Amino acid sequence: MESEGEMERLAALGFDTAPALHDDSLGFTGVAVLLRADAERHQPDSIRLRLDEGDERTPWAHLHAAPDLDWLPIICPGRLYIHSELEMEGTFFTFGARWRREMTAPGAVIRIESEAPILELQRDPLAQTNQLVDEIEALWARVEAQLGLSTAQLLERMLAAGAETIYLAVLQSLQAHLATVELAGHAHSLADLVNGELQWYQQTGRSGLYVPDLATLLRREI
Repeated sequence: MESEGEMERLAALGFDTAPALHDDSLGFTGVAVLLRADAERHQPDSIRLRLDEGDERTPWAHLHAAPDLDWLPIICPGRLYIHSELEMEGTFFTFGARWRREMTAPGAVIRIESEAPILELQRDPLAQTNQLVDEIEALWARVEAQLGLSTAQLLERMLAAGAETIYLAVLQSLQAHLATVELAGHAHSLADLVNGELQWYQQTGRSGLYVPDLATLLRREI
């Protein structure tokens, strides 16, 4: 349940992030969003995200303050958008996550949690996280084409593998890709980010068994 301090932050900000796994992590362990039934101006009133229905059905959906879709708790890998009546208030990127609803006086707190970091995109398209997400989405498109999968099939295989495993496979693939291309300035920085994150997982033992690159991993997830 939410604490008084958290509710004050959510009332002021609309959404808040849970702590990262470590100081240099690329993202957060969770996101909480306060959806108000009577939202005004910049107060969040919906979350647009892709939910897993099973059998390769992964439709886009909207979560609102009123209870709905609670029987579909699994969020597909990719972007999710926090909307107000005026604009898009925030964008996050997951490698697969789950959500749950907590009813509260102003409406509902939607909690989104994942085993892998949840990345927060910035308004500046040249921000480092945004460029990283662009590289990840380009990787996913290459793997989808390489394996001859539909987007829904790709997402289903990712969900079957698990968020942390997908995250590590993505890091492995990006490390190899960024090592073979002629890097512009921003790509050098991205390579450092990816290398540092992989090193942290290896040093802490969180990576467990060896995880291959993304295409090899998803080829196995039949």
